[in-house]
Amino acid sequence: MDRVDQCFAIPDDFIYEVMINGTKKYRSIHGEFVYAKTAFASPGLYRLLDMKMIARVGDYYYSLRMRPDKKSATYEYIPNKRYSYKDVKRTLAQINVQVTASRYWSDLALSTLDDHQLHPYYHWCPGSPIDLHHMDALCGLAHFPIGAEIVYRTDIPAPANGKPQKPRVDNRATIARLYQLGAMDGEGRDTLLALKAVIDEHIATATKERERVPFAVSQRVLQIFINRWTLVSKALDSVANPYNPHGSKVYNAEAEQLEDRKRKADLASLTMSSPSTLTDEEDVTMAQQPQPAAPNDQDRQNPEGSGGKQV
Repeated sequence: MDRVDQCFAIPDDFIYEVMINGTKKYRSIHGEFVYAKTAFASPGLYRLLDMKMIARVGDYYYSLRMRPDKKSATYEYIPNKRYSYKDVKRTLAQINVQVTASRYWSDLALSTLDDHQLHPYYHWCPGSPIDLHHMDALCGLAHFPIGAEIVYRTDIPAPANGKPQKPRVDNRATIARLYQLGAMDGEGRDTLLALKAVIDEHIATATKERERVPFAVSQRVLQIFINRWTLVSKALDSVANPYNPHGSKVYNAEAEQLEDRKRKADLASLTMSSPSTLTDEEDVTMAQQPQPAAPNDQDRQNPEGSGGKQV
């Protein structure tokens, strides 16, 4: 909970450089004016972009600030009424200008926390208007901690190079765990697909909200739920629609039947009857017959021939 409190406390030291009637002024995050000497001494000074950047970013110039203590230029979005975070980020991404979310509520205190550590306190994290608890309850996941529904495989051998390997989800064991926890009333295919449809809808809603909301803390909380729902959705899809290396249809026919199927699919065989229905006489007549030689007076290769035309 102390980390969540720091999200509100850290920005109190931020100072923002603003342009008023062509003159640079300095304000705190609460809108109070600050002396230039105090601003330059602060490690949390958010400066305006270089004037040369106006040619690249246009009117978005006043919606951006440079993050302090960064070796490379990092442009942070400043919330305003004219330009939304989504529009600014997408538009400037087309000219390779990356825009980061606002630290009006700082996410620095949460950077070292895992999802399962932050999840119990997401109610106190500000910035997102959607009801994540209600969405999680519709999925049947709100009454137990994050990660309790996922079962990881333990039978994967260690890699020869010794590098740590990302844990893999045991999909069938995860479905059994969801059933035990009460997230589903059965383990049939229709039940799995119905729950997957609800979860996929919530993933799409949270993803759109994450692209819209301009605050870094809110994006971090939304990503926690997106990660959780994505793992469950993949497990549901894997069990309900198991992978088939042969495609959607598998034929276990004998070799002779397969050859007959290929022959029937041949374009040349479309005008022929099946070999089993042909008589010896029909087979002989359908066989390729040699063409009789043309007489000398109709042979085009004969210098004295006319090719069949009257001379």
